[in-house]
Amino acid sequence: MCITQQYIINSVNPTDWDIIAIQELWLDRLSNARVSEYWHILYPSSCLLIDSAVLRSILLINTNISTDAYTQLPILSNDIMATRFSGEFGHLSLFNIYNNCTHNVSTIMLRSEFVTSTKNVRDSGQSSTNTSNTQQHSQQLS
Repeated sequence: MCITQQYIINSVNPTDWDIIAIQELWLDRLSNARVSEYWHILYPSSCLLIDSAVLRSILLINTNISTDAYTQLPILSNDIMATRFSGEFGHLSLFNIYNNCTHNVSTIMLRSEFVTSTKNVRDSGQSSTNTSNTQQHSQQLS
């Protein structure tokens, strides 16, 4: 697995790609992934709270994208890495979800996050359009 991950990181041209999503990644003895100087690595927000030996999802963000343009979404799962990009055209949330074939914990966690997001949008007084879109996504996961 290490060879495949190294091949991707070293062969993908950063002028052609902005984001790389990696699953079932190889970690070194310090539980870190390896990347080149062209990428910022984002680990799941729970990786220090949950056994990182089971870390299965990361995002690599091109260093040409300002770190001010995105924020990590706090999801308590090492199987889900999520970030939200913000810009002049609005917001985009990007999820890298590892789905284990033996259970649906990631799906349950994601459903919980959408329900929480719906409540937060409603509580912050944002438009009902945003709330109804989030509710539709939440229902689709059910």
